Amino acid sequence: MYFSAKRSQRAFTLVELLVVISVIVALLAIGAVSLSGMLSRSVLKQAQQEVAGALMFARQTAITRGSRCIAEIVAINNNSAARPTSPGTPYTLDTDGAADCVRICALKQVRNAATGALQNVLDPGVLREIRLSSAMVFDDERGTRRWYPANESLAADMDGDGVIDAAPVTRVFLCFEADGSCTASGAADAPPGSAATFVRLKDLSSGDTGGVFVFPTTGVVKLK
Repeated sequence: MYFSAKRSQRAFTLVELLVVISVIVALLAIGAVSLSGMLSRSVLKQAQQEVAGALMFARQTAITRGSRCIAEIVAINNNSAARPTSPGTPYTLDTDGAADCVRICALKQVRNAATGALQNVLDPGVLREIRLSSAMVFDDERGTRRWYPANESLAADMDGDGVIDAAPVTRVFLCFEADGSCTASGAADAPPGSAATFVRLKDLSSGDTGGVFVFPTTGVVKLK
C-alpha cells in the first residue's frame, strides 16, 4: 500500500509538472508572437516618423529660403516585392539605390531664355536624404493602387550651367511653397476620393501599413 501510494503521488507530481511546463511554453509562444507584432509596429512607426521629419524639414527649408522645396518620394521601380507591375516610377535600382527613400531638394530660379521669365527648376543638389530599411517601402498595393503622388515632368538644370535643360526630368514629389503650403506631383492623376498629399508606407515582412498626411493649405504633417 505504501509503495503504491508513493508511485501514485510521483505520477501525480509528474503530471502537474508537465501541465506547468505546457502552460509556460504556451505563454512564451503567445509572448513571442506579441513581441514580434510590437517590434514590427515599432519599425513601421519609426519609418513614419523619419518620413514625417523629412517632410517637415522640406517645409521649413521652403519657408526659410522663401522658395519652393520638394520632397522626392523615391520608390524604386524594380523592387519586385513592392511594385511588380504598373504604374511604375522613374526611380531605378541602378541609379537610385536598392531601398526606397525621401530626398529633399530646393528648387532654384533660372531665367527662361525663350520667355525671359524666371522659372523654378531642379538641380542635382540634395539637401537631405532619408533612406528606408530594406523591408520598408512606399506602398502601391502590389501595383493595383498607388498610395503616394504620381509621376510628373519637372524643368531642370541638372548640369548646373544656369541654363534650363532641353528635356525635363520625371519625378515623384511633394512640393512645399514659401508660405508652407503643399501640393503633390501628378495631383490630377490621384484616384477619386484619395488625398494627393498622402504617402503610405508598408512593412513587407509583416504587411503592416501606416501613412503620413500633409495638410495642403498649411503644410502641417500628421501621421495616419
